[in-house]
Amino acid sequence: MRAIWSWFKTKCWDRYWLAYRAEDSSLTGGVNVWFQWTGYKKMANWTYFTDDEVKGLDTELVAMLDRARGLAGVPFVITCGLRTQEQNDALPESVKDSAHLSGNAVDLACADSTTRFAMLRGLILAGFTRIGVYQNHLHADNSVTLPQKVCWYAQGT
Repeated sequence: MRAIWSWFKTKCWDRYWLAYRAEDSSLTGGVNVWFQWTGYKKMANWTYFTDDEVKGLDTELVAMLDRARGLAGVPFVITCGLRTQEQNDALPESVKDSAHLSGNAVDLACADSTTRFAMLRGLILAGFTRIGVYQNHLHADNSVTLPQKVCWYAQGT
């Protein structure tokens, strides 16, 4: 402890203060900083998504998606998440048992092959086992009722 204290005094004494209590070996230290209180703020639930972007989606799906976004290093823009039965029926390419109906699926905008590769890598590393590749988007879901360890390609948008 004495060596640390000596080093500290020679290197940092003019900027920091330090108090050491020998009787209980407690160490307290800090920097004199002035700040202004701005009030309480609600912490964000997700690193890369707002609550509005993921409204209605399965929490585990969003956690996996948030992790995938960090691993991919490219933005994920959700173009479709939770759908009602009517919205699903109105889409010509949708299936009757879509994971979108339960909030367990997202479609992510994807315009070029470099971004697509980064997104696919992030999704796979984050644990997604159901991925669809389309011309302008990727589909990812975590449904447990649909076939697992599948990846498909479709000509549509």
